Amino acid sequence: MTQLEAGTGEKETEHHLETVTKEIEEKVETLTEEIEKETETKIRRKKRQECRKWKKLLNLIRENFLPRLATYKEQNEIFGDRNSYSKTGKDATFMCMKEDHMKNG
Repeated sequence: MTQLEAGTGEKETEHHLETVTKEIEEKVETLTEEIEKETETKIRRKKRQECRKWKKLLNLIRENFLPRLATYKEQNEIFGDRNSYSKTGKDATFMCMKEDHMKNG
């Protein structure tokens, strides 16, 4: 993905993840209500398994994808137009100190 694509797609991706999160939350709520209303044990067990699957996905989005998206956004802002940047010194760039054995430096 190029920088141009990353810049335009970030907002769409973030918005898409938020929409998916809301849909999953609604699905979990409806499943929870169905589980509470159900009296048959086998059906309740199947619905609880399905609910756990959706909750796991929801936690993955909240605890993994959204924080990563925020760090990628921050890194892209730091990166800017440069070819590289150092994570420890934001203004620093790579500088070759020694010539390598192939005499490329």
